[in-house]
This record gives sequence, C-alpha cells and structure tokens, in this order.
Amino acid sequence: WRKRRLQTIRKVVDHMLVLFPFEEAIYREVGVGVTWVGHPLVDEAVAAENGSRLREELGLVDVPVLTLAPGSRPSELSRHLPVLRATLPLLRDRVPGLQVLLPIADTLDAEAIRTTLRDAALPIHFLDGRFPEAIRACDAAIVASGTASLQTTLALTPNVVIYRVAPLTYWLARKLAQVEHIGMANVLAQREIIPELLQDDCTPSRIADAITPLLSDPEARSRMVTDLEPIRQQLGDPGAYGRAVQALLDFLQQRSR
Repeated sequence: WRKRRLQTIRKVVDHMLVLFPFEEAIYREVGVGVTWVGHPLVDEAVAAENGSRLREELGLVDVPVLTLAPGSRPSELSRHLPVLRATLPLLRDRVPGLQVLLPIADTLDAEAIRTTLRDAALPIHFLDGRFPEAIRACDAAIVASGTASLQTTLALTPNVVIYRVAPLTYWLARKLAQVEHIGMANVLAQREIIPELLQDDCTPSRIADAITPLLSDPEARSRMVTDLEPIRQQLGDPGAYGRAVQALLDFLQQRSR
C-alpha cells in the first residue's frame, strides 16, 4: 500500500534488504537495488522448543489445547480480549475438555488480564512470555494479526487471525491498501489459507465457527498444516542476519571501487 513511497525510496535509498520474496520484485521493478535476505524469525523458529515440555508441565497431555494471542499492545488487548472472553463459552460447549494457554507479553498489564478473565468459561493457564512454546504446545490458536501470526505460521500451528481497529482507521486502510489479505501467510499464498476475521467479522460466533474444526477435527488441522508448509519455505532458510551482513559488505565493496 502507498506505492507512491517507492519514488521517494528510489531517490534516497542506495540498497534495500527485504524480508519477503515478493518485495524483491517490487523494488527491482522501479530500479531500486535490492537483496532478499529472508526472515530472521526463521532462526527463532528453528531454535524454539516443540511445546511438549510445556504441555507436560501444565498437565495438558491428553486434552485439547487452544492458545490465545490477543496482541502485545494495550490498544490491541482492549479491542480483542472482550471478544475472546465472549468466545470461550461457545467453545466450552463445542470442544469438551478444552483448556487455554494465554502467553502475556511484558508490554502488558498481566494483573489486569488475569482480572478480566478471572471468571472465564474455560480453564486458562497464564504464561509470562513463552509465546513460542505456547503456539507449539496447542492444537490451534487465535492470533492477532502481526508478528505473532507469522510466528504461528512458522510453527505450522493451525490458527485463525483476528483484528479490530477504530472504524475510521479500518476504512482508511481498506481504501489505501492494495492487498486482499492482511495475514502474511495469506499474502504469500495469494489466497486465504488462514481465516481472517477482521473488524465487524471479529465476533465470538464467527471466531468459534472458524476455530472449532481446528480444535476437534484432525483432518482439518492436517489440511492447514499442509497448506502452511510451502509458506514457511517462502520465508527463506535460517541465517537472514548473516545474509544481510554479507549483502551490506558486498554493496560497500562495490561502492569503494
């Protein structure tokens, strides 16, 4: 979106280092030097634990588990947490024995979150951080759009993406954006692999409808994992930081000549 910025970038930027393969084509088309280095989150995904230890630690070995990731900003939390709280009674009736993990970012008020969800309809295990473990320990996740949704994709965890903003902000974004999807997995796939429930579609009933099959149907989970695997491959191999350094050194060497 805001493609006019490309003209400014072409004037002031000597070389771009980009995270996603489609970005390389965009900059090359307008004559900006560019190198695709891959995404550094791939390194984190390779290093992350598989989640089995967390399930054992919490006694969740033989029960369905849902991870909630409502966002790391207070504004995201204020818009998403009430909706997710209202979703839990619907899931309690549809997925027997379901338990919930909620990793809390250090940017948030953990006590306020615990108070808001004190009488929630399902058992919730609050975690200080430990998001990479939580998304690997669950059967499926409900994730606010952003870096967390990309991390969930890299973990090959079936998920549903949600997001709400102020109505005017959403209207402007829809007017200016030239992409059909906001979840990076769907952008890379050029189709909707992961359900996106945005703004007025981000309701308890629609969230419950989207996440229930991923919690209760092994075939639905398997289909999504299969669809996510090629997306993960599009993010490059581990070593993005090293490739970025090498691209910078190569550029400086060429300039020195």
